[in-house]
Amino acid sequence: MADVTPGTPIADTAMIGMIDPKSPMPLYYQIYLRYKHLIKTGQIAEGVRLPAESALENAIGVSRITAKRAMDELANDGLVRRERGRGTTVIHSGAPSSVSADISGLVSTLIAIGESTTVELLAFDYVEAPAAIAHEMMIDAGTRVQRVERLRLKDGNPFSYIITHIPEDIGRTFGPDDLANHPILSLVEAAGHTIHEADQVVSAKNAPRAIADTLGVPENSALLHIRRIVRNSEGRPVQHLEVDYRSDMYRLNMNLVRITPNEGTEIWAARNEAAPIE
Repeated sequence: MADVTPGTPIADTAMIGMIDPKSPMPLYYQIYLRYKHLIKTGQIAEGVRLPAESALENAIGVSRITAKRAMDELANDGLVRRERGRGTTVIHSGAPSSVSADISGLVSTLIAIGESTTVELLAFDYVEAPAAIAHEMMIDAGTRVQRVERLRLKDGNPFSYIITHIPEDIGRTFGPDDLANHPILSLVEAAGHTIHEADQVVSAKNAPRAIADTLGVPENSALLHIRRIVRNSEGRPVQHLEVDYRSDMYRLNMNLVRITPNEGTEIWAARNEAAPIE
């Protein structure tokens, strides 16, 4: 058992809630997501120790290997510190409002873009998730997902080429007609999944012939490429998105705000806005 310093608070194992062994999401990842949410929202404060792996084993019926992997993932995210003989200590100072504020702004922006453009549905099907996408969605490779290809247009001109993958149970709540008339995140939320957070990577790429033809640009033209994993309030990935934007019709505007997350520390935080170029 870890040698915990007397007086150090230890999080109650009951905070982890119920773990669903029938879920396609691995048990370690369910534990990881739950603790990540509790830490990031400040429900488990900095300096508190998480329960020992043996305590989780007894409380929720998972193996020590499963509990250890969950704790290791939290350490990899920089949320906890793992020390032999001393256990797992939270080192992140939760900011309850920052994530929800940021993601609600993102959702509003994306919905606004959807309302100012039109969309053409290119493909709609249910397929086995490729290994790379399954990994990012935390499901087994080969699990069926909804796959949609869309072309978004502004003033009749091709604007972006989009491929989305949605868990099958969520995708079954809407069809092609809905996708042609509503932003996809609105449909996901209408299915009962409140959008809470997203990981997004922005990069540049040269347009391969097929995408160049679809967007109406020369082959190898510069495109703005975005890959986004969207999660609901329970931490479940509910959308995997890859989108290629014409660089002459799209930009990312960034507003930097000076904040003080900890006493004596000042950083610049970004509030991003995405918009078509008028």
